[in-house]
Order: sequence, then structure tokens, then C-alpha cells
Amino acid sequence: MIKLIACDLDGTALDDNKVLDKELLKLIPVLKEKGVLLTFISGRNEELLKDYIDEANIDIPYGTNNGAILYQNHNSIFTDYLNQTYNNYLVHTLADYDISYRAFTLENVYKNGASPFLDVRTKYYQDIQTNYSKDMDISNEHLYKITADFYNHLDIFPQVYDVITSKCESVAFLKADETVYCINSDTSNKGEALRRIAQILDIDIKETMVFGDNETDIPMFKVAEVSVAMENGEEEAKRHAKHICKSNREMGVSSFIKEYLNL
Repeated sequence: MIKLIACDLDGTALDDNKVLDKELLKLIPVLKEKGVLLTFISGRNEELLKDYIDEANIDIPYGTNNGAILYQNHNSIFTDYLNQTYNNYLVHTLADYDISYRAFTLENVYKNGASPFLDVRTKYYQDIQTNYSKDMDISNEHLYKITADFYNHLDIFPQVYDVITSKCESVAFLKADETVYCINSDTSNKGEALRRIAQILDIDIKETMVFGDNETDIPMFKVAEVSVAMENGEEEAKRHAKHICKSNREMGVSSFIKEYLNL
């Protein structure tokens, strides 16, 4: 029996205009009455996620930053930080290769370069951004994510990946967009976030259903009992899912839940 449903947002529960699946909003209270809880696990930061949490009236834990931080009622309840040992190496190496990035702590954002993706998605952090400098020392900071955009530099991604992963054993690259990768702790992913949320709620992992559309959702697909990829999703994500549902433009999430749970 399914007791917990976790959905990605962009490309999944959101349509191409970033509007939540309207039928899903209607389903959430119906599911709750039947003992089935629903939450979001997204690559978005809290600032970019909180309005959807409120719109869906979600009062259980939810995941941000690909699972690096769990929140409940907009309060952080768990954070999986990057190993501080590698902080300076990561930001300086990316800068040396002229890669645009944002390195996030709970209080500050360290900025290098610009890109259409980063400029739109970090506009809420303009007041707390610190520009990169070669003498910058952030070895004592608690970074939970670096979002790096290889915009105009995608050809050197393999080289940068090899340089960083050969030095930093406890970091992972998660593809978030065509040219964008999130650098997180290697224990920070949507699959681990799902495990933690289920544990908090005292729900067995075999009682979970998840929805997603890209590579960052694969760790979630690997641990959930029922994994569902969107028709519009990346082929790699589809290969790891047990089911394929309609696209995000056709309210695929709500359609699948209704059919699977006979609602």
C-alpha cells in the first residue's frame, strides 16, 4: 500500500508555464483522507519552492536542493553539507576554468560569472551574493550546494569533472539542466531525501511512490517501490523508472495517481 508520494517539480508536477498540476491540488486532501501523504523533492532552493509548498498546503517534510536540505513549515530540519575540506578547491577550480557558478550556504551565496540559467534562478539572492575573488577563503563555510553552468563551456565538462572528482572523493555531480550541474555531498540526493522523509514519518520505503523527469530523480527511482517517469522526461530517467506517465503538459502526475490508486 502506498502511504507517501514524492514529486519533483520542474518538468513533473509543474507544466511548462511553471503552474502546478491543478488536479493534483484537488487530489492532495483526498489522498490525505485515505492515509496517503504527498510532498515535493526538488532541485529548487527554498525561496523558489516555498510558494508551491503553500499552494499545495504541504505540512510534512519536503526536500530542496536535490535533497541537500529538508524543510518542514519553511524551517530547516536537516542539512547535508559538502565536506569543508574541499570548499576552496571547488570554487577556485571552477573559477580557473571560467565556469559560472553559485555556491550556497544558508546565509550567503558566492558568485562567479553569469548565465541565463543562474541569473533567473538566483535573482532572490541578489542582496546576499558575494563576488568571487582569487584570494577568497571559504574554508570555514558550510556549503550545501554549488550550481555550475557550463554555458558556452560544455566541451570541457569532462575535464573539469575529472579534475574535481580526482581530488574530492565525497562530492557528486548531478545534472540539473542541459548545461547545468549541481555539486553536492555524495550522500545528498533525492533518494536519500526520500529515505529520510519516510523515516521521519515512520513510513516504510516500500510504501512510497515517486515522480520525476531527469537524472537528478534517478536516485529516488532506485529506492521507491513505485517509480514513475514523465513522458516528457529524459531518456536516462525513463530507463530507470518502472512506469511512464503522461507528460507534465497533460497533468501526468495526477492522472497516474488516480489510475494507480483507483481514485
